Amino acid sequence: MKSFKYPICVTSCRYLTKVGGRSQDLANDQVGLHLEALRLNTELSPNDRVLLDTVKEEKRETLQYEQLFMRNIFRIKPLRGVQSSHLSSISSDGEAILSPGAVKELDEGDEILLKSAVDKIPEDGLLRKYMSG
Repeated sequence: MKSFKYPICVTSCRYLTKVGGRSQDLANDQVGLHLEALRLNTELSPNDRVLLDTVKEEKRETLQYEQLFMRNIFRIKPLRGVQSSHLSSISSDGEAILSPGAVKELDEGDEILLKSAVDKIPEDGLLRKYMSG
């Protein structure tokens, strides 16, 4: 069985990975991860909600907001099979794949944190109230 360098579990709800590339096959609210890397290295499931943060200090200010409801929330998109073979090759070591329009401040090779604690907030709870205005 192949092992994957990423994502690396930092804490119970935080995973370190790199931006492996971008693809128009993903929606702006999706982050693609190799299915096997997702299974072997994380407790994340397909469609889980995550926040993205950069590890680089100079980019951190542009990605972090004080209030949760102002953050972009992403859904985990597992990359598998023939349909995702090109994407799986970009994420061959468990790197994250983003759409071209998502988080433009991030470049290929940038280290990011996937924060999954947001998935524990019910979608019909406070988060939806704040997101709808």
